[in-house]
Amino acid sequence: MGCDHRHRHCCRTLPFRNLRLNGMPDSRNQESETNRNRAAGERTPALLREARSNILASRRALAFDACILAACCVLFYSNNLVLKQAVPPDATLLSLLVHNHLNDFLGGIAFLGYTNLLLDLVRPSTRICRLPFCLAYIFLCGLFWEYLAPFFVPGSIADPLDLAAYVFGSAVYWCLLKLAERRPANENAPSE
Repeated sequence: MGCDHRHRHCCRTLPFRNLRLNGMPDSRNQESETNRNRAAGERTPALLREARSNILASRRALAFDACILAACCVLFYSNNLVLKQAVPPDATLLSLLVHNHLNDFLGGIAFLGYTNLLLDLVRPSTRICRLPFCLAYIFLCGLFWEYLAPFFVPGSIADPLDLAAYVFGSAVYWCLLKLAERRPANENAPSE
């Protein structure tokens, strides 16, 4: 084995030498309980610092996605508790939309908001912000929800119009996102 190969081999396996399962004694590395607690305490603030940094870097996007989720929840419950009772379930277009597809449309918006909210907390640079990605992401999720979930969820059926409602909801999310990006960040700042 050449020197370079040994070096690369040691570098690859070095992190696994001190791998220890919780509750299992380690004969090679006998640390005291306080040293282990101190090492765990040093990792926790680093994670908190990273989360805080991500929140500060993307606080406007987090606020937007939180507002989108809250609005979708309010509209979802308004549809279920008010609109569905007010609109009779007949064959009119309004009835079909309210009873069958409005919640799916809201789901397309809410799911992108939820996904981006989680991405903002972990890695803000990976937000789903471009229209083709928004449409493709929700389309693939919708394919799963509409065509694979019926195999696992009894009583559910596949509906291609629900898939279209999800995708249309993702397009509306993208439009709302672009409108929010056009607004200046400091609206309340004094103009000079």
